Amino acid sequence: MKQAKERDGGEGYGAKITLRSIIIGLVLMPPSAYWLSLAEIKWGVVRATYTPIFVNVIVIVFLIALANFLIGKLKKKAYHQLSYSLSM
Repeated sequence: MKQAKERDGGEGYGAKITLRSIIIGLVLMPPSAYWLSLAEIKWGVVRATYTPIFVNVIVIVFLIALANFLIGKLKKKAYHQLSYSLSM
């Protein structure tokens, strides 16, 4: 019975919606909507929302992944500098 509950997304499945993910989604909605409105109204791309993959979402996800990568590199570098200075 417990296995069926886990398969269906019940307790213990590990899929949790965090406050951080909700805040990120809310912050990214206005720029995404603005991008689509520019594409459809100002730039004349009539069918910007008819495409199977929204370009604005792909670009935003790419930028988030790039920022995550760069922040990780900076944190790692700062940690190594701090640990080196403390060991002296």
